[in-house]
Amino acid sequence: MIGWMHHTPRWAVISVCGIAAVLLFVGASAHVTDLLCHGLRPYDWAPGWLNLCWSSLALFDALAAVFLIRGKRRGIDLACADLAAN
Repeated sequence: MIGWMHHTPRWAVISVCGIAAVLLFVGASAHVTDLLCHGLRPYDWAPGWLNLCWSSLALFDALAAVFLIRGKRRGIDLACADLAAN
């Protein structure tokens, strides 16, 4: 576990990480659905680099959720990067 998790009640850490993980899995499933329905360029109006960025979130959202569930710092870092990308 990372620093603040040691000083916070366990039920609060589990609740926050669990809710964040569920939301990240929902985001990942939305990106996967877009990829399956519309192919490698699901956002026709967006430039190629933006399509690549948003499509890569299908993997990175799920990865961030798994790291959060395991209590790894990388989960928080990836979740923050995901917020910036969205």
